[in-house]
Parts: sequence; structure tokens; C-alpha cells
Amino acid sequence: ENASSWKEKNITPLQHPIGEFNARGGMDLAEYLAYREHFDIAHPNLGKEEWEELQKTIPPFELMEDPVTKQHLRVQRFNWAKDNEGIEEQVVTIYNVPFSVPIDLDHLVYQHYLLAEAITTPFIVIENPGYGDSDKLTSVQKSALKKGDFGPVAESMLGIIGSTGAKKINCVGYSMGSDVTASIAAHAAEHDIEVENLFIMESPRVEEQNPLKLGWNFGSDTKNLKFTWQNPVDPVLREVAKLEIGLPKGLLTYGRALYKGGLQVDLEAALSNQPNMKLTVGSAGSSKISLPKANIDLLRDLRSEFLKPRSIRQIIVPGESHAYGDSGNRYAQ
Repeated sequence: ENASSWKEKNITPLQHPIGEFNARGGMDLAEYLAYREHFDIAHPNLGKEEWEELQKTIPPFELMEDPVTKQHLRVQRFNWAKDNEGIEEQVVTIYNVPFSVPIDLDHLVYQHYLLAEAITTPFIVIENPGYGDSDKLTSVQKSALKKGDFGPVAESMLGIIGSTGAKKINCVGYSMGSDVTASIAAHAAEHDIEVENLFIMESPRVEEQNPLKLGWNFGSDTKNLKFTWQNPVDPVLREVAKLEIGLPKGLLTYGRALYKGGLQVDLEAALSNQPNMKLTVGSAGSSKISLPKANIDLLRDLRSEFLKPRSIRQIIVPGESHAYGDSGNRYAQ
């Protein structure tokens, strides 16, 4: 009977419980339905109006060059002082984008904005080679990715990070961004950069996976994802979450890297090379892409090898975060 309230023909909350939970952000269902009814009647254009205003304040993308390879990557810098003033004295948060960014750019830009607002300190998003206006993958990067090695991609990003004057960083990544950011943490010491915190969320590479099954799992929650995005608590998310077809050069290469496994190697290197680094591994209880058991096994292995006072912890979020029309607030928390 509530199907019309969800704006998805013949779909009720019980048919998509994960999408329903994610859409209402944990609110009581009756309270959420009343909220949505009020929202649709009293403020039908609220999300659109807010997004238009936010776009005026969001920093533009810019191209930055790795001084060594001369590769140009697209970045967004938030909470940033003019001419990098004082950047070497602050901890800069590095955010690496997921595999899906070419088909979901506005949604992710909104995520970046919310994260930067919550963090308040310098925050930089670095796009993958081959995405957007960034230079294409080099032959070295392609060869490495075919083996599941994100090292050469991370090296170019570290060159750009170093060029800003940053000496201390936090590394944050979601989905494939976890693999890139873990590799950045593993190689940062070679660039005289200290990593204070490494946060990875929902990496497919916690273990080697069957590529066909992984691809199926990525696509299996499409209806759930659409359902969530059409009915979020956050009105801006409803405005920005639109899937658009985009197939940048290099996407297949990245896709092949995702089922190779190898994340643990980078995490072990990061923990070895950064003696004061704190590691947080995030995973979703219902995830089909970053399996909960694999994450638990990963944490067990790392804790057995790297003892206190080093901090290695896990957080578990409800649902399936790859099907979550996330606004960024969860990562900020």
C-alpha cells in the first residue's frame, strides 16, 4: 500500500529491505514516511535549490602534475590556503575515488563536499589516471594493474601530494579507492610523508575473487541502489544521484585489478613503514563485494603480526554499502 510513496512501481520496503533502511538513514519507518510526505508537498524543489547553491561554493577541479612522471591528474582541494600556505604544518586528508566515479560524478562531488565540511582541515580528492580530465594510464601503470598492483598509480599521486608541501596525511578510500589509498600509505615513507591514519572501506581486494562473480555482485544491487537514491532522507542526494553511462579509457584495466586480491600486502607494508599509523578497516555486514568473513580474516592476520601500541580496528556498518546512496556523512563520522 505504500508503493506510491516510494516512487518505484510495485516495490515496497519489504521487497528491498537494505535499500529501504539505507534510504531512511535508520529513521523509524513511520516517521520517515511522514517526513517524505511533508517533504514532497511542502518543499518539492528543496534538493535542487540546495544543490544549485552548493555548486557555487564547491572548489573546481584542477589539473596537477607529478613532478617525476609529468603525469597530470585531476584534483579537488577543499579547506585549502592560498599558495599552499602552512600546508606542511597540517595533516592533509587524501581521498581516493571508487571505481564507479565516471558514472556518478555529481553524487561523489557532493560526498567530497560533506566530508570536507566535517573534517574542516585541508582535504584533497585525487582522481585516477584515465578518469575525467586526468591523463591516461601509463604503460607502467597498466602493466602493474594487470597484476593487481596499484603502486605506480599511487606513486604519481604521492608526487602530487608532495608537490603541495604536505608532510603528514590521512588516507581515506572507499571500494577501489581503498586499494589506491592503501598503496599510497605503503609507499608514502619513500616520499618522506608520514601517514597518521589509514581508513579503508569495502575493498573488493581483501581476497582474490572470481571475476564473473564479482561483476555479477556489482550489478546485482542495481534496483536496490536506484530505490535508495530515489528516496533518500537527504534531499540533495535525490538531486545529484543519477547514473550516467561513462566508459573512460582504463576502466577495463582497473576492473581486472579488482579481482586479483593483494590488499593485505599493501596494508602490511603501510603498517611496517609507518610505525605510528592507525588503521581502520570498514566493512558492511551484508556486503557481497567485500565479504565480511574476508575482512575479519584480514584483521586477524594483521593483528597477529602487528601488535600494540599500534592501532588496528574494524568498524561494521549495516546493509550493503555498495548499494547505499551515501551522502558522505557516514564516512565523516
